Amino acid sequence: MGDSDTGGSGRGDGPSRCDRGASGRVVESIAAAEGTDPADIDARLYDVVDPEAIDRIVDHGSPDLTVAFRFNGYRVTVGGDGTVTVSDGDG
Repeated sequence: MGDSDTGGSGRGDGPSRCDRGASGRVVESIAAAEGTDPADIDARLYDVVDPEAIDRIVDHGSPDLTVAFRFNGYRVTVGGDGTVTVSDGDG
């Protein structure tokens, strides 16, 4: 699988269905990469990272800040500008 970018407004195909901030976009992006619904992902984001901390970084942090972590077999990067990038965990 390739990279999937999600900016502040969704996957680039219109407004995001998820109104839960950057942490919600992380889950939505993983679901898109898996071709499934976010509710069907077995892993839970809060087992890997504090979702509220991710949201605060985007809402109140520097746009130049980047946080990266692994979630559900993927490498996830969240930019301070709200961009969420999901790529294969192998890279």
